[in-house]
Amino acid sequence: AKLDHPNVVNFYHAAELGGVVVLTMELVEGTTLAARLEAGPLSVRKAVDLMVQVLAALGHAHSHGLIHREVTPENILIVPGDAVKLT
Repeated sequence: AKLDHPNVVNFYHAAELGGVVVLTMELVEGTTLAARLEAGPLSVRKAVDLMVQVLAALGHAHSHGLIHREVTPENILIVPGDAVKLT
């Protein structure tokens, strides 16, 4: 919740309800990188642009002492305008 970066999905709250941990996060409209790749390969320019944004998000997290342990295409969201949100 302490991360505030345009390429990171905002996390709002965690609670335990009936023995189940429930997280509330920003609703992000778009698609995963995994789904986008199913349509075919990205151009080199597009791939570099997306990865620069992913690295910016990871750099911000690392600067706050956090390590993302599962950077996968499923956890990279592409929103309209080709902005990236890392979950």
